[in-house]
Amino acid sequence: MDFVRGNVLFKKNTSDITGILDFEKTAWGPPVFDIARTLAFLLVDCKYKPEDKIRKYFLQSGYNKRGASQFKDFDQLEALLDVFLLYDFYKFLLHNPYEYLNQNAHFVRTQNLLFQRGVLVRTG
Repeated sequence: MDFVRGNVLFKKNTSDITGILDFEKTAWGPPVFDIARTLAFLLVDCKYKPEDKIRKYFLQSGYNKRGASQFKDFDQLEALLDVFLLYDFYKFLLHNPYEYLNQNAHFVRTQNLLFQRGVLVRTG
């Protein structure tokens, strides 16, 4: 659940992986959990790329082209994306002063994604 780019070491100026860090949350489980968690990070972090391009690059050009199997579990992926985005939203609320959250770009992007996905609903 923590297989993100910050925990992957690459050979300089290449996409060759030379190491993986941070195994404290390592567990055996369905690959869709890691795929959904990484995609949630990418959707929030890649603010200059539209969502369809991020999905295409990550799922088709990345996972399906270079992986050992083809990803097909899109219904479960969408549900897990909602869970991970909502969990990150909760962590922001838990660990940050509310009056400064609107100044946190990651919080704002996470919140906007949750509104777009219908997980959060605007009131008033």
